[in-house]
Amino acid sequence: MGVNYASTIFTNYGWLFREQFTQDFGIDAHVEIFDEVDPYPTGKLLALQIKSGKSFFEEPLPDNGGFVFRPEPKHVHYWLGHTMPVLVLFFNPETEQMYWQQVTKEKLSSTGKGWKLPVPKSQLLEKDVFPREFAEMVQPEPYIQRLNRLRLDLPWMQLLGMRPANPS
Repeated sequence: MGVNYASTIFTNYGWLFREQFTQDFGIDAHVEIFDEVDPYPTGKLLALQIKSGKSFFEEPLPDNGGFVFRPEPKHVHYWLGHTMPVLVLFFNPETEQMYWQQVTKEKLSSTGKGWKLPVPKSQLLEKDVFPREFAEMVQPEPYIQRLNRLRLDLPWMQLLGMRPANPS
């Protein structure tokens, strides 16, 4: 049910939803973000782990601001090393609502025996509300963006470095 619900939501955004039909190890689907203005694939992907069932919502955050997810350590290691941003989606079949959380070192906390990932109620996936933060997640960190820019500019720098100085 959760996979079908996620597929419907991302399709409504105009994005491509690709379920993993072969064996998976903590990633159930990928979604490709399409450009908002000119509906065209961007090549920017998110990896999705989809959880369904009311049992995922049983441990509330303090002040009832969401819930706690306790992932298996093997999955945490896999998600943190993944080349794509990883989102865990939680579908509650009783309320037909889906929540999300990105898996990052900053959001995870160690319990000594395992891991905790808080999922705020504010991170609700809605069919008609485009999650702008998802598109931002696929952008590399600023220092990687600068390195990529330098890589693109390297041929120009080399070309300019080969030219003799203009005697004026």
